[in-house]
Amino acid sequence: DLYRFSTEPEVVLQGLREMGADYVVVDRISTTTIRYLVPAIQQHRDQFDLVYRGGEPATLIFRFRPEARTALGSRPDRAPGR
Repeated sequence: DLYRFSTEPEVVLQGLREMGADYVVVDRISTTTIRYLVPAIQQHRDQFDLVYRGGEPATLIFRFRPEARTALGSRPDRAPGR
């Protein structure tokens, strides 16, 4: 699947959520990655975990977690102890 081409990071993330994305690939092959996907990752760093970096030029694979981490590691929509 392909992420949405939008300069609004929230629109890109919403598209990832809707498609059920678990991972995203950041490469230097397409300029759209740098223009649309990278800013969304940078603004929502808490929703992405780097799981792979390799190759030349570097290719990065991030695990996408639509629910950001909280200080206690719980889901943001749940109170502690639930």
